[in-house]
Amino acid sequence: MVDTFCSVVPYSDEFCSGVVRASAATAGGVTSTGLLIVTGQLAIAHQAGTLGRVLVDAIGVSLTSLLLFGALNLSLILFNFPKQLALPHMRDDLGPVRIA
Repeated sequence: MVDTFCSVVPYSDEFCSGVVRASAATAGGVTSTGLLIVTGQLAIAHQAGTLGRVLVDAIGVSLTSLLLFGALNLSLILFNFPKQLALPHMRDDLGPVRIA
């Protein structure tokens, strides 16, 4: 899978490997984005009342989770940290940015 992805994307092999390594975090970010879009549309439709306030809170939660998954994604791609969240067969890989 890494070879196929790296043949299409013009980045270094270490970066491409990091993108594949962080695929679980990417899936979480995509899910958060979908939740953000759906709750945003529902909040616009139900502006008044208790449901509208609950949906606005859900927007905050989904936006926060989107930002957290984005930070986790970058951390896994660049540093391979935390290793427990990387794909099992890629946990020993080094990221493109090495910390002393």
